Amino acid sequence: MSTIHSELGSGQLNRFLWGFSYKNRKVLIPVLIAIIIVGAIFLMQKYIAMDMQLRQLSRYEPIYVLAVKRDINIGDVISISDLKPIVFYKEEFQKMSWKNPETQLVEPSFVSCDFDPETQQLTGFDDILGRVASIPIAANSILQRELLAPQGTLPGLINLLDKNHSLIDLSVPQLGFNVFIKPNDLVDLYQVYESSSKLIASKVKVILVDSKPLGKAPLRVAVSNKSRRELTVSIPEEYFSTVVKAKKNKRLIVTYKNKERELVQVPRIDQAFKSKSLFQSLLMIHGPTKEVFGQ
Repeated sequence: MSTIHSELGSGQLNRFLWGFSYKNRKVLIPVLIAIIIVGAIFLMQKYIAMDMQLRQLSRYEPIYVLAVKRDINIGDVISISDLKPIVFYKEEFQKMSWKNPETQLVEPSFVSCDFDPETQQLTGFDDILGRVASIPIAANSILQRELLAPQGTLPGLINLLDKNHSLIDLSVPQLGFNVFIKPNDLVDLYQVYESSSKLIASKVKVILVDSKPLGKAPLRVAVSNKSRRELTVSIPEEYFSTVVKAKKNKRLIVTYKNKERELVQVPRIDQAFKSKSLFQSLLMIHGPTKEVFGQ
């Protein structure tokens, strides 16, 4: 009997709901559509918020990039023993880029890699092994592709020289060259006469400082009139003989260039040259600045 009563009760309820919904269908249908739209909007907002949160978190997604364990000098070959992984943020990795002079394409500057902390295995950078450093790289620095010579370059300084260039050591005073002179900086070379000077070569690249490897030549030295510094520079062959002659006659001026201004330094002139009365103060004007050097 209880089963029969329950079936009758459920049948009456179904008839009531059907009758109610049918009678009020003009109201219920818009309400249901509105509920569905509101629910869809709510779910879409949740989805967009989660997507934005995931994108924001992806900016701080850690990746591994290559760094060097030791001081890498000009002409050194990069080997697996020189490299180590460093954790870096993916967004910052994407910001660091450079223009490859061979392909003219903008590429990532840093070198990504795969690292397994359990096995300590470092992989994913076969194009780096065997490459030659074109300028010094300090230990614990992140490796950058623009610091490497083109693929196929042999080790040694001679292979890093531009075509038709030669190396020459130039002696310069410590004043003006006592702070932060380093490989890959640029200098201009002038020849000084009795009453004038003439530009010999512009934007000459510094290869070595004090003929010492990276980390051995200090970035800052005390200024002393009795001491000098040695710059190994790369000279185009068409200017080489002129530079050698001016150096031998002690009539060579080396100017150190940077982004803001040019620092002018005059090397020691021999006594015979200084004794000539025609030699007056040397005035060098560069943009809004000028420097005067007397006898």
